[in-house]
Amino acid sequence: MRKAQISTLLVALAACCFGPLNEAAALSLGENITIYDEDGYLGSGQGGEDAETEPGMQNRQTWDMEAFTWDALTQTLTLIGGYDFLSEEGYRDWAPGDLFLSPDSPIFGSPDNTGAGSRQDGDPSPTTDLFGYNHVLDFQYNQGVLTGFDIIDLTGAETELIWFSANEESNPWRYSSGGELLYDDVAVVSGTLTAAQIAEYGLLHDDSSDTHYFASFDLSNLYNSGDEFYSHYTMECGNDGIMGHYPVPEPATVMLLGMGISGLALRRKMSA
Repeated sequence: MRKAQISTLLVALAACCFGPLNEAAALSLGENITIYDEDGYLGSGQGGEDAETEPGMQNRQTWDMEAFTWDALTQTLTLIGGYDFLSEEGYRDWAPGDLFLSPDSPIFGSPDNTGAGSRQDGDPSPTTDLFGYNHVLDFQYNQGVLTGFDIIDLTGAETELIWFSANEESNPWRYSSGGELLYDDVAVVSGTLTAAQIAEYGLLHDDSSDTHYFASFDLSNLYNSGDEFYSHYTMECGNDGIMGHYPVPEPATVMLLGMGISGLALRRKMSA
């Protein structure tokens, strides 16, 4: 079993059974599940993604998508980036996208989606190509701020293509229409990372003033603790795509998860 996975589970178990630990020890974002998106340059972070950017695009913190993390105990997926996806305007009017999910390996990276196209004319350019994804978290904004998300089954749906043809491997960008609404307006927890969390996930840069945004999504209605899945996110210009993968846990991990869930249920019962 991976050391990071064991550490995350033990911290979660301790928090469930004995109450919260101090901030430095009880980082609740879970295990880093970022993988290389097979497009662009390899950086220094997990999956080569932290300082990575797609070919021909801006290599700056304000465009950087940095990590996916997964808390298997609470079935919470967290997206982290220097790009401000918490704002409906994004950065320099390049709008944030939606978060795509699949239980099987989707189409991603070069040259798999080459030829998918882009929308350089500025039109939405919907496509029936789902790029191998089954579900999408359709971001919902209230007064320009991310407050929740809809979970949509993509069967029969359309997605939208990114703007620049040079980054077509970053597709898909956003949900367009169709499919089946499974859950609507699920609350999201969001903010900026603490210094301890930035260090924990290896997101330190030369400029200590860099902001690292995060949004945590409760996927307990969609996945169980031991389910395998892939995740994908990019913004309108396709500047930096990011992928995550949570594999099927090993038997010992499943046992720890079971203990953690039991402890969580007991704690909730005692506090009721």
